[in-house]
Amino acid sequence: MIQESLGSFYGLSETLLKATPLILAGLAVSLAFRMQLWNIGAEGQLHLGGAIGGLQGGLHCFQVLKDTLYSLSCSLPPPYAEVCGQVSQVF
Repeated sequence: MIQESLGSFYGLSETLLKATPLILAGLAVSLAFRMQLWNIGAEGQLHLGGAIGGLQGGLHCFQVLKDTLYSLSCSLPPPYAEVCGQVSQVF
């Protein structure tokens, strides 16, 4: 398994391709825990970003920015309500 995933340039690039979103989601969750906030929606945000990216199709220079802004706009209201309105996201 290690030989296939790290033994060639193709294997390494595929490993990084699959691991990068998971690493970024883990960093987002750890940042929220550092701020003593709960982030229980990281997996949903990951799926939402992938779905929106897949629906748009094609690859152009601003697609990553558009996907990031869309995912942020969908995931920003719950933490904002928790911080400003003293509303708990966890029931």
